[in-house]
Amino acid sequence: MTQKIPRTPKSPFYYFANCNVKSFFIFPYTADEISSLIKYLKNGKSSRPNSIPVKLIKILHPAISTDLAVLANASFSTGTFRDKLKIEKVIPVFKKRLPTNKSNYRPISLLSVFSKPIEKAIYQHLSKFLEACEVLFWMQFSFRTGHSTDHALKSLTETKTIIIG
Repeated sequence: MTQKIPRTPKSPFYYFANCNVKSFFIFPYTADEISSLIKYLKNGKSSRPNSIPVKLIKILHPAISTDLAVLANASFSTGTFRDKLKIEKVIPVFKKRLPTNKSNYRPISLLSVFSKPIEKAIYQHLSKFLEACEVLFWMQFSFRTGHSTDHALKSLTETKTIIIG
């Protein structure tokens, strides 16, 4: 399948034409930003593997947001993510058909409630950088805010002229 993908003679740096490729600055995360992300955590979600309820994290957000912002900034500037935040509990969830067949299950990973706002903050800042530098292919629609497949279809119909006959 990968053999069918055409090769490009362009350097990867070509796609960073609108950016200074020697600089990758992303504004530091603030306690307010982390606090805002904590508020949007869903109460009903599992809090494994550390078993600290999301509701408690929401109550404590004024006291822990600064520390989580420091952790997020250190994580991004060093390029590392704390091992304790990577620990997950994986549980099998039954899909359909025979319960005795292991391929009829899909894994669900339950992550630390502390890693979620940090990961979301990193995602938001990195996405803003990639958008500002126009790095992403214009037809990249998944995992981008405001770029659903509905937008893809609309873009295709607006930019392509179909000649019949």
